[in-house]
Amino acid sequence: MTQSAKRARETLAQIWREIFGLPEVSLDDSFYDLGGDSRSAVHLVARARRAGFDFTVKDLMVWQTIDALAELSPAGAATGPASEVHTESTYPLMPLQARFFDSRFDDPTYFDPAHFNLTVPLEVDPGFSFEMFRDGTERVLSRHEALRMRFAQSADGWRQQPAGSAEAWYEEVAIDTRSTGWLQEMDLRVDRFHHRFDLATGPLIRFLFLNRGETEPGWLVMDVHHLVCDGISISVLLEEIQDEYLARLAGRPTAGLPEPCSYLGHLQDLHRQVNSPAADAISRFWAAQPWNSIAPLPKDQPDGSRQLRHIKQIKASLDQGRTRVLTTSVARFDCSVEDMLLASLAQSLRETGWATTFAIDICRHGRDPLPSGTDTSRLVGWLNTADPHIISSDGIADGLPMLRSVVSQVRTFRQHETGWSELRYLSRDPELRNRLSAWPRRELYLNYQGRDISNDIMQAPFHPAKLPAGSPVAQVGEQPYQIKISAEIRDGRLAFGLAFSTEVYEEATIEQLSQALSDNLTRLAAELSAQEAAAIR
Repeated sequence: MTQSAKRARETLAQIWREIFGLPEVSLDDSFYDLGGDSRSAVHLVARARRAGFDFTVKDLMVWQTIDALAELSPAGAATGPASEVHTESTYPLMPLQARFFDSRFDDPTYFDPAHFNLTVPLEVDPGFSFEMFRDGTERVLSRHEALRMRFAQSADGWRQQPAGSAEAWYEEVAIDTRSTGWLQEMDLRVDRFHHRFDLATGPLIRFLFLNRGETEPGWLVMDVHHLVCDGISISVLLEEIQDEYLARLAGRPTAGLPEPCSYLGHLQDLHRQVNSPAADAISRFWAAQPWNSIAPLPKDQPDGSRQLRHIKQIKASLDQGRTRVLTTSVARFDCSVEDMLLASLAQSLRETGWATTFAIDICRHGRDPLPSGTDTSRLVGWLNTADPHIISSDGIADGLPMLRSVVSQVRTFRQHETGWSELRYLSRDPELRNRLSAWPRRELYLNYQGRDISNDIMQAPFHPAKLPAGSPVAQVGEQPYQIKISAEIRDGRLAFGLAFSTEVYEEATIEQLSQALSDNLTRLAAELSAQEAAAIR
């Protein structure tokens, strides 16, 4: 093996260790045997392309080991996409951008469109240079077209248009922690910070540095409007901003990163796909589903408000051992952790008497390759989708039979390249959009976010932090679902939360459902472990 081939494998192995949080990995370990999923695949490919590799998420699904990928794409081969020229003055929207603008903006007591943000609080070491940080950040922002987008309403509805540059807004505030009430002052300043976005003029990303002096750690808050960013985008931005700062701190040139694919080009590809003749058959599939036959979920107070000020979250988690069983079983049982969550939820809803058949919106990361084959692993923007699925547990045995059935049901919906969100919000056929929007709103929502790698990607002087961060989202809005289930793998544990309105459900009701979900995930892990042991024997 040549030295360059050896370095390529060492580099990939380091990326895999960071993504999976493992001390060691083997060159022939399968990505899916280690617990890989679609979200961690996007993260892994993005990290690999930064390191000079040139494989895509689709390649990772086929060539699943470090050894195979290193042969497929030696380090140093990656090149950025050819630059694209876009001459339109305004552009249509991504699916969830369109859903966002479908909200009740005419009622200021209901929703504040300028106050719907993603916030990342960081601690920075003493001596942090905010000026140096700003210089590096400007270079990063210039790479990402989505951060230049501004939004305005026209006769054709809401559109986005690019500004001349991806400007950010920066503020530095001195905080004296010796003063009485400094914590409340900081919280107030951060809360005010959230309210200053203007969708028409921008900028839509801001940085606030809370400076505690030369000898104390400071706090850095990144605030970006959700219209131009999602969770994967946050990870991409943090890594690139950190790299720029560290290079400047060391007095060395910054590494040349592969250019992300064009946001506007991807947007236009998506709209062409949604409005192609092939989309007609897909629209018939979605329209043929029995959406109106789904019974509403039982509620303690059916007419209770779901305004955000009434929302509470019940949290739970599995231990590291059971989480490891679940994540390492996905390849053997040809499923995903998201499938396991859905199967356990279906079982829990049946056990608690809530439902044997239910409709649920499932959040996807929106970076599946389009027919053009463009790599989207480093693309920044609000690319998520939220597609409805109908899941039935009627007549199905618990455990592995339930898991297999749910996998089959989910694949029925996932076999189409164009999802419901794209058709509902991006189709140029008003009759189709109206037909899809007429279905009863789903009452359940699942967002499985995969592995939280924030602790792994941060390097000094940047550190993840928890600090008073105000309200990134206006509390006058309404949660669109009765129950929002969010889940991720954090510190080796599968953690999940059920968000609900205390005006609709008693806390004990949701605690019972949460406990059932935890118990069923635990039993599923035990059954998967027993199957694995039996196979080894």
